[in-house]
Amino acid sequence: MYLDKFFLKDINVYLVVILICLFRIFLTYNSPLNLSVDEAQYWLWSQNLQLGFFSKPPLISWIIFISDYFFETSEFSIRFFSTLLHGCTAIILMNISRIVFNQTIGKITLFLWLVIPGVSIGSFIISTDTPLLFFWSISLFCLIKSVSKQKIDYYLYALSGFFLGLAFLSKYAALYFIICLFGWGVFSNKLQNREKVSAFFSFIIPFIIIISPNIYWNFLNSFITFQHLSGNIGINEYSFSFKNLLNFAISQFAVFGPISFLCLLVFAFKNIYTNNKFLVLLNWFFFPILILLLIQAFVKEANANWAVTAYPSGCILTAYFIDKYKKSKILIISLWSSNIIISLTLSTIIFFGSMGPLTPNSDPLRRLRGWDILYSDVKKIIKDRNIKTLVVSNRAQASLLFYYFRNDSELKNIIDIVIPTNNIFKGNHYERNYPLTINIKYPILALTDFNKNPPRLIKDWDENIGYSKVKISYDKYRKIKFWYSQKLNF
Repeated sequence: MYLDKFFLKDINVYLVVILICLFRIFLTYNSPLNLSVDEAQYWLWSQNLQLGFFSKPPLISWIIFISDYFFETSEFSIRFFSTLLHGCTAIILMNISRIVFNQTIGKITLFLWLVIPGVSIGSFIISTDTPLLFFWSISLFCLIKSVSKQKIDYYLYALSGFFLGLAFLSKYAALYFIICLFGWGVFSNKLQNREKVSAFFSFIIPFIIIISPNIYWNFLNSFITFQHLSGNIGINEYSFSFKNLLNFAISQFAVFGPISFLCLLVFAFKNIYTNNKFLVLLNWFFFPILILLLIQAFVKEANANWAVTAYPSGCILTAYFIDKYKKSKILIISLWSSNIIISLTLSTIIFFGSMGPLTPNSDPLRRLRGWDILYSDVKKIIKDRNIKTLVVSNRAQASLLFYYFRNDSELKNIIDIVIPTNNIFKGNHYERNYPLTINIKYPILALTDFNKNPPRLIKDWDENIGYSKVKISYDKYRKIKFWYSQKLNF
């Protein structure tokens, strides 16, 4: 009862959001975990701002550039905006719920968003999903605000298109919004056809203007990003795997919360045919995305996070379910407690950098450990042997060693980092921009996995001069061999 009175005031709600964000910022600052491969790559992009990159649109690099400007470069500075953007997204979704339903459901939406497992872990890492969800939610807010008015508001449709353009510059998955909007507009929107066309153009023109610099960049670069994306979704490769379909479906229970996702599915299905125009719209921004990704998982594969754009609407629908069935106390308490327990568990894991007794045989955190030690081992040899070129063997080594050496005031202007390439198709950012060629400086140090030899491009290696062995989980080590060459012999 006291909590109900406490949350009646908006200032108290915002205070709790601020405290949750500060708590997560504190955990991020003190986490011992290294950057992921993607995070390190995004940071490298932020050192050379462009209108597009090999695998992603550019906005993630602009965000990191801003945080890097205000803070000394570190894992914390790179991840800083993740928590803030998710906190802001929660506030936006609260205001959508207030328009669609009422104040109470708005507050439920806000706190539910903050304890969704996917958001809980997403608040500690910087990814393209974070700004995507933020701008997607603003775009959805503008659309629903327009629908809530008795007379169509073309200005709000234009704003919706503008913010969706920013979502597109975060991640190309923003295009799902247009699919959902089209389906809703054609089959469920009660506007006259002329008004629908006018509203669509009001929406799409600002969207095209915002995304046009990235499209132009892709045009100048042979649409390389779209080639990469077509490879990801497997346009020319099909597996038709029920196992992949099942794995993706199960993964959504982990992303949204086991009980909350089950409640969302049941409630959304029950309200597919409803006279409530807002429930209809929210369903249009949930089901098509989930169905498309289930098809994608069956055809080839789909990562668990690919369906995240379904969950702003899904969160609002679930909040409505929680309020409507609040008398089912066991169910509602189970929903909240399961998500809160998972969220706190994830927070503990981030803070200590370990899953403790929950660690599976294949520890997922092993990829976030030991890179600083490898850097120290490599740096010692570089200084001892006066190395000029470092040849890495994969994208992970390239990402993390670029991060460490670019922040090394002593060596950042001395050492070049290159990677052997596949001449047929350069498969990542580093192969395209830092390839191993004959025009390299020597002496050379090459890194390889323990059971592999250095690149054939350089025929003669003087010697294997040691290795780095770093414990990255209970029974696993990252073992890297070091190879040395004083001359070029192509």
